Formats: sequence, structure tokens, C-alpha cells
Amino acid sequence: MAQERVAYFNGEIVEESEARISFRDRGFKYGDAVFDMTRTFGHRIFKLDAHLQRFQDSLEYVGIDPGISIAEMHEATMAVLERNLPLLADDEDYWVGQRVSRGIDLVGGDMWETSGGATVVIECTPLPLEPRARLFKDGIDVWVPAIRRTPPDSFSPRAKSHNYLNLILADMEAKAVDPEAWAILLDANGSLTEGIGSNIFTVKDGQLFTPRGRFVLGGISRETVIELAAENQIPVVERDIDLYDAMTADEVFLTSTSLCICPVRTVQGRKIADGEIPGPITEMLMDAYVDLVDYDWVGQYLKRLDSYSSHRNRHPALTAPDSQPPERPGRAGRGDAHSAPADRRQPLTLRAGAFAFFLSALWGGQPVSLKAGLADAPPLRIGWMRFVLGAVVV
Repeated sequence: MAQERVAYFNGEIVEESEARISFRDRGFKYGDAVFDMTRTFGHRIFKLDAHLQRFQDSLEYVGIDPGISIAEMHEATMAVLERNLPLLADDEDYWVGQRVSRGIDLVGGDMWETSGGATVVIECTPLPLEPRARLFKDGIDVWVPAIRRTPPDSFSPRAKSHNYLNLILADMEAKAVDPEAWAILLDANGSLTEGIGSNIFTVKDGQLFTPRGRFVLGGISRETVIELAAENQIPVVERDIDLYDAMTADEVFLTSTSLCICPVRTVQGRKIADGEIPGPITEMLMDAYVDLVDYDWVGQYLKRLDSYSSHRNRHPALTAPDSQPPERPGRAGRGDAHSAPADRRQPLTLRAGAFAFFLSALWGGQPVSLKAGLADAPPLRIGWMRFVLGAVVV
């Protein structure tokens, strides 16, 4: 049995180490490429046709001809997956993705001349089940950074492109405040949009609210949740939502390909409602999602808490046997076992990371030591005020 995953690379299925992208490839040079990504549940691929349709829409939006039909891409995707499945344990799953760049720049050519056609890659990556397991026990901590989402007037977020720097810089800003935070960006008008591969939902008075489709990538998981909500008579409203809506919500959750649905514990350091996760509507939708795919992906994550906590020496070990996933939050086991760790239950405390951001803002945005004196600090610039306020945990 092969010990290395394989990938589809420009018409051939090769070992990943042989799928070599030229440094002149426009995807590497300019981010001139698009991609899409689904996942497997119990080794069964989820909504591949829907993902490939969205992928085709992204290709058409940026004007890239992949030189391969969607039907051929479907066939190649299944071939790559089948070749890679034997490398997975029974309780592991893959991300399965397609990537296409405009191709390799022609040396000596003009801006739009390429050497050959598009670069096409289809690949599988194991899901990060252990590192993300705690999110289903503790919930996600969302941080809204100062960096705003690229407006749709400039580039539509509905195209899933390789150009992620806007989202990456925002996530770096959030993680400077809290290394485990997930960034959700505001648009230019102060409304919530999305994060790296994640969509946001709020729950208020039995209704779901999520940002309008024009301002976010229409995640397949997001669409699945909207469909499941309709089946369970839960009203869904697509509209502008802001920090006020998130902070006063009864529940908040994120959707993504890998996480499906994951409850949010805090936004800007403030607990959502009573802080218990998942809330009743979030839990109902999680259960409906599990039933839809006929696979307990929540348990798939939770059963890894033991091994991951030992590896990171951070989270308390659970007593459930390895063969059984721990009790899911929101069922019989709510309470202190699922509440925030002691060192992260201080929403009114200015954390060290936020304090460092505060000082950086005061001193012209340059990195500073927490021990630095104020004698040499230049005057505060007005342009930093919003940035400073965004760094303070309230």
C-alpha cells in the first residue's frame, strides 16, 4: 500500500511530492487562481456537485479556462479520493479540493501571455480533528479585527480565490489578541461579514440571522444550515448584522466545511448570553446536520480531546474510553466541564496581547515591549484611535 498521498496534477495522478508548481506560476506570483474545498464524512464525499458548481462560477468570474470540464473534474476528484482513502484511519476524514491557476507566465512575454494552459490540481488533506476538537467543548472565541473585508465593489467575495491576504492579516490581528481566536471581519459600513473559510450566524428570539450573500462567500455549509433551518421551521433572515447584534444574541455559531456548525462562546471577550454552548437552536441544527450526513462528526472531534490535551498539556483529560466520544455539550453533560477555562473567563480584563496592541497603537504601530517606558513615545495619532479601541477587551 502506498504511504504517500496522491494528487491530480495537469492531467495525471502523481504522488504529492511529484506535483511541483513552477515559481513562475501566476497562482504563486499573484494569487491568480481559484479553488474549492469539500470534506468527507465517514470517507463519503459531501455535496461534490454543489462545490464544483461554485468552483465553475469562480473560474468564470475571474476568466480562467481550466481546460477540463466539470464532469472530468468530478471523475478526477473521485479517483484521487479513492486512491487516498486507504491512508486514513476509519475515524479520520479528508478535505478534498480543486485548485486552478491561470498558468505559468511566459518568460519574455507580455503580462497576459502564459506558457501552456492552466495549472490544475486536485488534492486531499486530512482534517485537523485534534487541534479543533476543543472548539466543540469550549466554543469558539470570535475577535473582530480593525482590518475590514475587501468590499464587493472591488472584488466579489463570492469567488473563492487564492488571494487570502485580506483575511490572513485580519486573522493575524485577532490572534495577536488571543492566539485561539477566530477573526470575523467587518465591512466598510461596520457590518459583520466572514472569516477565513467561515460564515457567521446569530440567533435572537428563535430566528437565525446571517450576513447578506453579496458580502460573503456563499459557503455550502452555510447553505446547508439555511436548508436545515427551513426543514425545522426556524426562520432565517439574511441582512446586515453588526457587533451589537452579536453581543446581544441568544446564540452565535460559525459554519465551515471542516467544522460544519460550531458554537461561539465569546465575541470581543464577552460571553454570548449565559455562556453555555451549544444553545438550543444551535444544538438542534447540529443534530440535524449529523442526521443529514449520517455521521456523528461532533463525536468525531470530541473523541480526540484526550489525546490532544495530552499533546498540548493544556486541556483537562476526559475520562471517556478511547473507543467512545465524550458526552456532547448540550446533552446530559452541560455545566462546569464545558465552561470557559479559568484563565479565559475575564472579559473585563485587558489581556497581555491586547495591552501590547494598545501600546503598539500609541507608539505609531511599532512593536513594543510591555516594559517599555513612555518617555520616548511620540504623540498619539488620531488615525489610530479606532485601532486602539478595537484592541481593548471590553
